[in-house]
Amino acid sequence: MLTIFTTTKPSIGEIGFIQRNAINSWRLLRPKPQILLFDNEKGAKKLAKDLKITHVPEVRKNEYGTPLVRDIFEKAQSLAKNRILAYVNADIILMQDFMEAISRIKFDKFVLVGQRRDIDIKKNIRFQKGWREKLRKIVAKESKLHGPSGIDYFVFPKGFFSNIPNFALGRTLWDNWFLYKAWISGATLIDATEVITAIHQNHKVHLPRGHKKNVWKGPEAKMNQTLAGGLSRAFTIRDCSKLLTKEGLENPKVDFYRIFSAPFRYYDKLPALKPFLFFGWLVFLIWRKIKIIKT
Repeated sequence: MLTIFTTTKPSIGEIGFIQRNAINSWRLLRPKPQILLFDNEKGAKKLAKDLKITHVPEVRKNEYGTPLVRDIFEKAQSLAKNRILAYVNADIILMQDFMEAISRIKFDKFVLVGQRRDIDIKKNIRFQKGWREKLRKIVAKESKLHGPSGIDYFVFPKGFFSNIPNFALGRTLWDNWFLYKAWISGATLIDATEVITAIHQNHKVHLPRGHKKNVWKGPEAKMNQTLAGGLSRAFTIRDCSKLLTKEGLENPKVDFYRIFSAPFRYYDKLPALKPFLFFGWLVFLIWRKIKIIKT
């Protein structure tokens, strides 16, 4: 039914058990998914062997040693045994509701995403009977819903994403651009936040080579912004055209964001209207940039 693919950091210390928690939760999904680990970092081969998942060591990287999104997505779609794929960050624990939500989607062209829930988990999870119920109670009490600009998983049909720019993975905007790409390609964008419990295990962010402040303001982030075409193409989960709820697919409510995002949405799709849309787009873009920084 599903192929999940990801890339990991060196499996040592805190991030080591976080990644094992995440991938072990995926292994327990039913129907059992194919899992592809794209990584040539130290410990990746052993991690894949221990967890009995497929290791793909050939990963193209940029001059900073960061994996390239294009290479990972192209290879994943080539190696996938299933029609539906999901890219999931390796710090995200998934519940069975992930599979249940995917099974409800009948579109030929779609991208399904959702907001994550942030929580501190400081130890290995014991995946014994009842672990999901125990974790749900902790999440309900202690977690915080992350803002809509952060996208930690994409579900899409095989072959959908092509001609991807050489984004640096995890260096801002590439995930937001994916939603723009899907929208302008005519796919249905689905927000499954209400029905999917995606649990993000909080952890420290280590500065890679060439970054003095953080990964969102370094040279790779600037390159990603250039490749994306700027913030006008930085879609968030709030730009989804459908909401997946317990009752089914629904249209999102019309609010301030959607009213003022109309010029932004159609700026690229209807070039003949650009002179008329410019001022509304400019006001929205300034407001949007402030919101993205805050979240």
